[in-house]
Amino acid sequence: AAPRTARRAAPRAMASGSAADLKAKLAEALELAKECEDDCAVEWDTVEELSAAASKEDAPKANNNATLPKGAEAYIKETRALIDEAQSAATFDMDTIRAIENAAATASSAKRSAGSADTSKLKRIEDALAEAIAVAQSCTEDCAAEWDTVEELSAAKKHASD
Repeated sequence: AAPRTARRAAPRAMASGSAADLKAKLAEALELAKECEDDCAVEWDTVEELSAAASKEDAPKANNNATLPKGAEAYIKETRALIDEAQSAATFDMDTIRAIENAAATASSAKRSAGSADTSKLKRIEDALAEAIAVAQSCTEDCAAEWDTVEELSAAKKHASD
């Protein structure tokens, strides 16, 4: 079978349906992500979203009648005002923008040196990726970090094998 490349999908749209549908979509997304050999970030994000949705589906429903303690609303309002003030103070001038553009241009013009992939490094990454997939698959609650690790290792594997 030909290796799969990135398949763009809408993870949040896929994360709807019954628990059985979610588990089937998760299994399919996991296979697509494992088979992917190009830019696989979207595939791993899809797996992460579906895993989270399936976990939420299995979780007990929360009590939505919670109230804020006295004084919390005022504290939140004051904090929001401080955040807005801090964000408005963080402005860029033309020199900063030019420096960013120059740095981006320099980075994009850099060429990778030719040579073969470091096979021992690639093997270590592949082993870590296999372990990370197993850990993420066995995760049952709040698994975003585990799937992010899988996504990062998948990207590292592609980078090391280029």
